[in-house]
Amino acid sequence: MLWLQSLPIFTAWLIYIYVMRFRVQSIRERSIGLSRGMRIALMLASSGSAICVLLGGLWMILSQSIFAQEGTLTWLGMVAVGLVGILFLWLEMMALALTLSLAVESRSQGEPQ
Repeated sequence: MLWLQSLPIFTAWLIYIYVMRFRVQSIRERSIGLSRGMRIALMLASSGSAICVLLGGLWMILSQSIFAQEGTLTWLGMVAVGLVGILFLWLEMMALALTLSLAVESRSQGEPQ
């Protein structure tokens, strides 16, 4: 039954990824104005925060009986799983945009002018 409950959440995550892929380009372009060191620091902070959100959210959902009962998620649990997943995906997309800005910068610097 848990897989049936998680199917709408998974679908929402896929839609969110599809929408965010268009925004990564604009985030990457805005981040080019930051120094290289700042982009690296923000990328590492974003990736680290994403891991903390994922593990902390998992711990919170599994430890609280208001989120899961008898092997199934409650409605509050489904909302919590969805929000933790969306926040994780947002942080990972930010890290991806910053990584892409670093990769594009290093490639353009290596080309002859």
